[in-house]
Amino acid sequence: MAISSEIEKLERRWQENPAGLMFAPLAEAYRKAGNYQRALEVLEVGLAVHADYVPALIVRGRCHLDAADLAASETAFHQALASDPANPIALRSMADLYERSGRLDEAIERLTLLVEVDRGDGEARASLERLRGRPTSFAAPAPFLPDALSLGATREALLPWERAVRARHLRHAAVTRLVLGMARRPALRRTAVSLLGRAPRLFDALVAGAVG
Repeated sequence: MAISSEIEKLERRWQENPAGLMFAPLAEAYRKAGNYQRALEVLEVGLAVHADYVPALIVRGRCHLDAADLAASETAFHQALASDPANPIALRSMADLYERSGRLDEAIERLTLLVEVDRGDGEARASLERLRGRPTSFAAPAPFLPDALSLGATREALLPWERAVRARHLRHAAVTRLVLGMARRPALRRTAVSLLGRAPRLFDALVAGAVG
């Protein structure tokens, strides 16, 4: 009953100003009520006027995701990130979509970006650790050391490998910050979006290029 009352209120406000932005929360209310068709109809009208309105693009992506239309959902989230590459809701949604479709490398990339954008997002960090299968730290992880030691290797022999892993993660974080910094500058946003849309191993390729 509560959602019906909210929808009625939002419908009235949207009708009072059909050229405004009230269509996005209205569509979200319909989505939460499970009425994806009506939500998408509202979004179609609103986005015809406000084509790059990120909250509406995110709602569209969520509608398609809830309806299990992964291709349409991905398109909508890509459009949102094209306008705001560091948007945490869009990054989280893309990560969920990629995980649901089995594209775990891409899910890890989006979560890595999300944790860099919002280091206080414990849920994103936990998801990243779960997908990687081990605790994650941008500072200095060396997860292979206990296993290697149990097989008889000495810590002294493994120190060069530990330092290499430590340096790689630091470079990974640096590349992430670089791309996000580019995304915040209008003149470089198109380049940043292009980087974000590349192959699943974007960061490995960039890091390898930087040290190779």
